[in-house]
Amino acid sequence: NTVVIAETTHGLAGGMFELNDLGRHDLKGFTEPVHVWSVSSARIAESRFDATRAEHLTELIGRDEEMEILLRRWQRAKEGDGQIVLISGEPGIGKSRLVRELQDRIAVDAHVRMRHQCSPYHTNSALYPIIGHWERAARFETGDSADTKLDKLEALLSKSGQPVENVAPLIGSLLSLPIEDRYPALNVTPQRQKELTLQALVDQLSGLAELEPVLFVFEDAHWIDPTTLELLELTVERVPELAALVLMTHRPEFEEPWAGHPHVTQMRLRRLANRDCLAMVERVAIDEPLPRELLQQIVTQTDGVPLFVEELTKSVLEATVGSPDQMAEITVPTTLQDSLEARLDRLGPAKEVAQIGAAIGRTFDYRLLSNVAPLGEEELRNALEELVSSDLTTRRGTGPSATYTFKHALVQDTAYGSILRTRRKALHERIARTIEEAFPNTVASEPEILARHLTEAGLLYDALIYWQKAGELAARRSAFAEAEHHFTAGLNLLLDESPTRENQEKELELRLALGPVLISAKGMAASEVSDNYTRAQELGQDLEDFPRRFAALFGLWTYNVQVDGPTARNLSNDMLDLARHQGESEYLLQAHHAAWTSSFVQGQLGANVEHSNLGWEIYDPVAHSDHAFTYAGHDPGVCSRTFSSCAQVLLGRIEQAEGSLEEARELAKSLSHPASMGSALGFAGMAFQMRRDATRALHYAESAIRHCEEAGLDRLLWMSASMVVRGWSLAVLETDAAAIAEIERGISQWTASGTTFCYPYLLGLLADAQGHLGRRDEAYSTALKALEGSEQIGEPWWRPELYRIIGHFQQDLSRDIEGDAEASFQNSIRSAQGLEAKTLELRGSVSLAR
Repeated sequence: NTVVIAETTHGLAGGMFELNDLGRHDLKGFTEPVHVWSVSSARIAESRFDATRAEHLTELIGRDEEMEILLRRWQRAKEGDGQIVLISGEPGIGKSRLVRELQDRIAVDAHVRMRHQCSPYHTNSALYPIIGHWERAARFETGDSADTKLDKLEALLSKSGQPVENVAPLIGSLLSLPIEDRYPALNVTPQRQKELTLQALVDQLSGLAELEPVLFVFEDAHWIDPTTLELLELTVERVPELAALVLMTHRPEFEEPWAGHPHVTQMRLRRLANRDCLAMVERVAIDEPLPRELLQQIVTQTDGVPLFVEELTKSVLEATVGSPDQMAEITVPTTLQDSLEARLDRLGPAKEVAQIGAAIGRTFDYRLLSNVAPLGEEELRNALEELVSSDLTTRRGTGPSATYTFKHALVQDTAYGSILRTRRKALHERIARTIEEAFPNTVASEPEILARHLTEAGLLYDALIYWQKAGELAARRSAFAEAEHHFTAGLNLLLDESPTRENQEKELELRLALGPVLISAKGMAASEVSDNYTRAQELGQDLEDFPRRFAALFGLWTYNVQVDGPTARNLSNDMLDLARHQGESEYLLQAHHAAWTSSFVQGQLGANVEHSNLGWEIYDPVAHSDHAFTYAGHDPGVCSRTFSSCAQVLLGRIEQAEGSLEEARELAKSLSHPASMGSALGFAGMAFQMRRDATRALHYAESAIRHCEEAGLDRLLWMSASMVVRGWSLAVLETDAAAIAEIERGISQWTASGTTFCYPYLLGLLADAQGHLGRRDEAYSTALKALEGSEQIGEPWWRPELYRIIGHFQQDLSRDIEGDAEASFQNSIRSAQGLEAKTLELRGSVSLAR
């Protein structure tokens, strides 16, 4: 009933267990007595690591060619020919060491350095490396008041030569500083604020580069968050015209989206040759030379990875302090992990501090650590001093404001892996509770940090609360990719849990929060939207939770109205039945909202007007002010009037249509809701196009496009539709050949969302425009394609007009393909009569009479 280990196992795992030295014994199978230990109990869990980047202080060896390239690129950057160098390589290969060497070599040159560090714990924290850089560059201290931080930020921003009053509110908001007392409110949508912030950050780089050359360092890009990647894409576009050198380090698995650009250099770091490894060992052990045999052993086992060379050599030196005569007998640890584990073991009490720091993250500050570690102040400071002197961590700042960083993520992984699994949960819980009680700013601005610790602590429901808060915060900032990650992380916690009512309620809540994010990130017609709302609807039905079931049904309808009109119509009928049974205005309004849209898509124009008017009677701009945010992303009152106006145009009620449009525009103005104003202007352009009033259609289409661009609503469907209407108007009014490209671009943006709604109408406008420009063969083919699409997707409301323009092309081209022009005009009239679309019936009749 005893586990007994020999010397090799003791060397690899001895720090993980409580051992009793049993001395040497004769054992079967061994010719000589063997030194053995008995294992009494586990002390720490089995460690594991995923090797990452290192920053070495050892002299750079074996990278002369790479350094020469970097210096040449720096020289070109100084002359105004901006350069980008992508440095890739496996963990420990020396990427960051090369960057540091360049920094040292160019220290004599006047320049600005901007350094950004990605983190594996913040791959879904929007702009995390950017925020870290600005907080460091502004020299924020723990005790600084909000005003002091704003003063420091303004002083830093002034160095770029950009107007501080324009950029400070954006950067201040990014850094979670209260800007309201010093600057006027931004009054833009979250998406627009994000775009303005990204542009301001690029402008800051540009402004600095006009004054002095800039070295822009971006490390560990394989851990980049989506929003920072957007920023880098903007930066890469601007760099060629700046006096700037951008250095990015990353692992090989990171896809370099900018490879191939003329100003981009790819640099893949290879392993060192044996002679370079030997030189590095000798350099590390310069004060205590090692025997040649041992040097060669280290070189062989490190396999050309600089980090392995450095760490194994240090481990050997530490193990032989005071016993130089035993050097030749030392066995080099077989892996770097073992080396680091041994170094941690030799720290004594400081090892526990390293473990706590590792649980907090790659970087940890003194204030949080002191609240978590069960040590007195003096004991803690001594332990931290030992960590720094052991070369395992670096320190920035002093006293309570000090921040510590593991020199390499591998060190953090090793320290974290050495914590007993049972102890890890308790440690993460202690960290989370400390943050909750003592760090309210972190709770408010980075709830995903708390969510991660609570998840590791196994506290399911507490973690869910913070994953949801993190998702909601990211969504408000229009960081939709990050928001999707946070909500999904919360949902994943529920996958292995039993389907209790409490768990189902929480899943339903998360799915309803995730739905609008998926729509914004992937488009209304994305399959993820359907899957999410389908599951939400099932949960709402099982739980008999009417409000949430209704919300899920509306989300499912939002998806289907883009891709499957009949299914959407059935869902809208279900919502009407439920809402009438419930009898509350909120649900009746949104049920009619779904019904008037589905009716229009299905060509039931009279029903559209009826539901629009019923919804308009229910609608209260005060009581229903939040519907623009909780349902379809636009105000239902505005939607009621805009859809009704288009239906009335087709029905021949021109005066009523103009009245509805005016009501929509006035309501949208009073709401100050950008998306609703965008839809009001976009629908107005479509309504006047349906009347073939190209002048007024052009006016409203251009107004809609300008509004959407200014409000950051480029993804709004009515932005794409307005591009098509503008192109049609220009083709009709000015016979502008460029109009066709404008229409095609708008249709491409529309269909990229996955929606089929309105596609035959938009394609019909393309055909009409092509005909006006004399491209009749092409126009005829496009019109046939639009008619085929109308029949395939079951969207008949523009079909009469498609028949009519096909008839004209048949007449002009003297073709009798699938019926002559007269038959097409007759089809136009009959289909218009079926829709009761008097305007289109009259138009078809005039064409037939002529």
